[in-house]
Amino acid sequence: MKSLKNAISNSTLTNFMPNYKIPDEEKKIITFDDYLEKLSIEGLKNKFENVTKEAEDRLNFELDVIRRMNFSGYFLIVQDFINYAKSKGILVGPGRGSAAGSLVCFCIGITNVNPLDYDLLFERFLNPERISMPDIDIDFQDDRRDEVIQYAKEKYGESSVAQIVTFNKLAPRGVLKDVGRVLNFPFQEINDLTKTIPIIFGKVKKLEECMKEEPDFKKYFETGDTFQKEEKKNYLNTVPFSKI
Repeated sequence: MKSLKNAISNSTLTNFMPNYKIPDEEKKIITFDDYLEKLSIEGLKNKFENVTKEAEDRLNFELDVIRRMNFSGYFLIVQDFINYAKSKGILVGPGRGSAAGSLVCFCIGITNVNPLDYDLLFERFLNPERISMPDIDIDFQDDRRDEVIQYAKEKYGESSVAQIVTFNKLAPRGVLKDVGRVLNFPFQEINDLTKTIPIIFGKVKKLEECMKEEPDFKKYFETGDTFQKEEKKNYLNTVPFSKI
């Protein structure tokens, strides 16, 4: 049992990635590190009319960090399916998030943003002192995203591709303000409404409980003409986890 626990613990510290295949014509290239360096240097020359020492030093610094963290294969895989999308006429976003701070990403076509033009920091994207997988946010054309996913499945294996979803929860006051803004309710009106929601021992009271126990909160939804009442009812019903 102890050896099993150790095996599981060690496996969570290792990044398992699909195997990228270096093109057959690259006979002299053996490692992912060498191939990523080759693509990056070629991209640097293509992107810059005059390659400055600053750009060379920055590229070498980033490549060194990527090598030490053993992420070269990851960058090659990402640029591979981005190149596929572009070759099929699928729209790809210019890049966003911390990946826009990487000159390597710019040189190999993952992003279209030159970080040197905007003094963007590579360390926000990848930092040896913070061991974690690099996170590259990519926007694909909505109605053709499935084609890219299918390409990745076929090339790297069904078990190597997964989709994830994130669920967020908003506190009662925050969600009332957000939904009110979307539905064009007056800001001050909604702001005053949120003030009727009490905080008890550091915890904001639930909206369902406020409807039952807070007269001022409930009164807001009972005042006004028929149209206003219906509008307010629709407003509260739009708020997640709320129903009256």
